[in-house]
Amino acid sequence: MTKILDSGERLTIQVHPDRPTAKALFGSDYGKTEAWYIIGGREIDGEAPYVLYGFKPGMTRERWEALFESQDIEGMVCALNKIRVEPGQVFLVKGGMPHAIGPGCLMVEIQEPTDLTIRVERTTPSGNVIPDFMCHQGAGFERMFDCFHYETMEPEEVIGRFCLNPRVLVRNEQYIEQALITYEDMPYFALTRLDIEQTCTLRQEDSFSALVGISGSGVLEWEEGSLELKQGEQLLLPAGVASVRLTRRSQEPWQLVRCFPPKPL
Repeated sequence: MTKILDSGERLTIQVHPDRPTAKALFGSDYGKTEAWYIIGGREIDGEAPYVLYGFKPGMTRERWEALFESQDIEGMVCALNKIRVEPGQVFLVKGGMPHAIGPGCLMVEIQEPTDLTIRVERTTPSGNVIPDFMCHQGAGFERMFDCFHYETMEPEEVIGRFCLNPRVLVRNEQYIEQALITYEDMPYFALTRLDIEQTCTLRQEDSFSALVGISGSGVLEWEEGSLELKQGEQLLLPAGVASVRLTRRSQEPWQLVRCFPPKPL
């Protein structure tokens, strides 16, 4: 599951369960590990784009529950590491990791196929009240805290462990392909980036993938037809499409992100 996200305000502090917790609390075989590929950002009210990620040293479950009970929003925000983001960064957000996306972040988000989201703020930053069910998703206010992993870390550790380094797979005069997330990083999905100067051919066997237009535009051609893909558009390549040829048409660089499903068993 993929989407383009442009945050006009800070999103609420939340966590998604890992697979064992999702099974125990919600009867789901899938948790909601996700990843963010930062493609841009802008200042809002003088603040550069950032994310809140992971507990700072000193946090415990008891302290976190107390902050929730008192709805000490400032205390909850300050309990998480504030990380400034830049285009090109890739963050892996495993199930159990507390986080929030700050204002002004433009990203591609890829995730496991659930919407299991635990929220600890009962009012959004813009003042909208969050119903009880949207906080605990049916698990109840006590058991929802089972979804958090209470390991703590410094900001440098966040960058070192969870900000992934792209790796060049192909580089020639026609195009560049980089691995952003591999199945070694996470078996639930994978992500590559394509910078197309002229043309390239994508192949797939017995699976599907999805393309997200980041900048520029071009034409996709396959055995049964063709179409144009522009900035901001998303396209599913069904498993039945064995290969597709991509040709750049825009003056500006044609950059795409390609999203892959879980690693085959």
